Amino acid sequence: MKCINCGTKCNSLYRHYSKDIIQLEHCIHCKELVDKYIEFDPVIICLDALLLKREAFQHVLSNNSTQAQWKLTSILLLFDAYTKLVHQRQNGDQINRPMPDSVLYSAFEWDLYFNYFLALIELLVCVVVILTAFIIVSKIRPSSDKLRLYEIVRGILLSNFGKILVIPAVLWGYNEMYVWLSAIFVCASNVQAFRVLCPSWPAIFCAVVVISSHVVASTTGRLLFNVHSAIK
Repeated sequence: MKCINCGTKCNSLYRHYSKDIIQLEHCIHCKELVDKYIEFDPVIICLDALLLKREAFQHVLSNNSTQAQWKLTSILLLFDAYTKLVHQRQNGDQINRPMPDSVLYSAFEWDLYFNYFLALIELLVCVVVILTAFIIVSKIRPSSDKLRLYEIVRGILLSNFGKILVIPAVLWGYNEMYVWLSAIFVCASNVQAFRVLCPSWPAIFCAVVVISSHVVASTTGRLLFNVHSAIK
């Protein structure tokens, strides 16, 4: 556990005085509350995370033991697959066009599943690139932040929550600008997560690693789509 203000490690976030009464601990370094979000409603925490507040990211990634990243990732991949499908239809390059006389619109279902697969591959590529960069830096700078690889993966998955923002735009009317804005927000969230997990990394280095990973992932997904289209 860490102080959400200065990042100093701490042994506890609060003290129990009775079953229903607790007192929040103060940081020994900055003298501020170690984690004010302990008493906050989850909605407030989500709003602060949407505002990219570092304290909210520190609370979620360091002081919260939730394992919801796997369920969240499954939902985000579905959103991403649907967004890709709409984009392909707008540009007229979808793999199969759903025909009115097809049984249960099986072609449409296959397109959605294939795009889910593409979204999963892109996520895996993004994770691999970031983990590779982290391992290389850890070898070069042994005294830098020591984290388990699982913590890095968890940070990546949780900080991808911004992909949800593109769904209302897609439902109301697809616009390429909304997709790009969502992608920029996801990159900013990933950078903020890495600044929390690896405070010794310069912010510009975090940004370069994250942006590079997304570029490589997007390029890989597009290549796979083109190969599949060519085979078809």
